[in-house]
Amino acid sequence: MNSASPSKQSQVQRQISLPMSKAVEIAYKSIRQRLSRSLLVTSGIVLALAFLMYIQVSDAMLGGLRNWMRTAPQSPQFLQLRQRAAQLEQQQDALAVALEKK
Repeated sequence: MNSASPSKQSQVQRQISLPMSKAVEIAYKSIRQRLSRSLLVTSGIVLALAFLMYIQVSDAMLGGLRNWMRTAPQSPQFLQLRQRAAQLEQQQDALAVALEKK
């Protein structure tokens, strides 16, 4: 057991008074430190999300292009474009021959 008397244990010791300016300074430093740490973590999360979205979007775009390459040659629009390109090439050849004759 404790040999000290109960009156000595319950006695309040002298407390240090903290000036208001020092309390405000400590609070400001603490808030600034927490805010900068929070901004650093938030920027890390934003960068991670941006990278994830970049990966997903590029994967989706490549998938779409691969699908288009597979299906485009059989589409009616693609066949029309091929026919139009052949017509234009024939017209171009005819014009080149006509210019050579002059």
